[in-house]
Amino acid sequence: MAEKHKVIIRSCPDYEDVSRIRGIVAEGIERLGTKPHGRVLLKPNVVFAHKRYARFSYTHPTVIEALLDELAERPEVEKIIIGERSAIYMPTRYHFALTGYSKFRKKPKVKICYFDEDVLVEVPFEKGSYHKTLRLPRTLLEADYKLYAPKLKHHMTSRMTCAVKLNIGICDHKERLNGHDYHLEEKIADLYEVGYPDLIVVDAVTVGQQCELVAKPMHLGVIMMGTSGVAVDSVGARLIGFKPDEIEHLRIARSRGWEPVSDDDIEIVSDSPLEELQERTRGLDRTFSDLMKLDTPLRLYLGNYPGGNDICHGGCVNMLLLGRTACRYASKVLIA
Repeated sequence: MAEKHKVIIRSCPDYEDVSRIRGIVAEGIERLGTKPHGRVLLKPNVVFAHKRYARFSYTHPTVIEALLDELAERPEVEKIIIGERSAIYMPTRYHFALTGYSKFRKKPKVKICYFDEDVLVEVPFEKGSYHKTLRLPRTLLEADYKLYAPKLKHHMTSRMTCAVKLNIGICDHKERLNGHDYHLEEKIADLYEVGYPDLIVVDAVTVGQQCELVAKPMHLGVIMMGTSGVAVDSVGARLIGFKPDEIEHLRIARSRGWEPVSDDDIEIVSDSPLEELQERTRGLDRTFSDLMKLDTPLRLYLGNYPGGNDICHGGCVNMLLLGRTACRYASKVLIA
């Protein structure tokens, strides 16, 4: 009988104690049987950062610090490269300064790579349906071991962002926008082929509600770990009120054979009952994924994507959601 994919969930009430988080990471690495080595790429979620409006949208620096400290003391690890590309055409190094990540360059073995400043290499895809090739950062491709550290959040387009969707941050801005429309779920599934992490450590101490860029916080109080992005995201989806098959990029990834293809192949190792954790996020605000439920005086008219029967959630809809605060004072508008 094939061994199930483990997803470890450990209680972590806050970000105050870096040694506690490091202990969780060390235990998880041991239980999962994974061995970080060589050039380790550590990829957080830094889609956007702002000292006032986006304090809960990125992987908390204490989680990153715990990972760096644990990795640095392992003799098999030669170098730790924190690599990411932020969104919205703003330099990643600017966002890193706001998150506090920049100070980590002084730690042993640590280097920072802003993917928007890295050399790009053309990469072919075997399973890709929307993308057949993409230009991706050389640092990603040369890594011996990939450790993804996403932030568990609701996403206004794909409903959830965690480990698998973290790969949007390996694309340059031109490639990122290519297919960032009604093809987005397909694009995310394509990227999993090359952005397949060896270890995932999820910051779910505070999870994000509403819009992923300027997330509203909700306390969950856990760290999740696993070696399969599909497994980790399947559990993460359940933690914030979705069924895994409601997350379209997970469904597509499973249909392509990325394991585990069924929740029956996942073993959850948790120090708290899953039902108790789900109760903590009951009422999580997911309205940003449905414009018709958004609290706004705007009158909205939405159309289906070309040749399809579903509403197109990309492009103009995304911009409208991002501008919700500015638009709330408007009365009525017709979007043609």
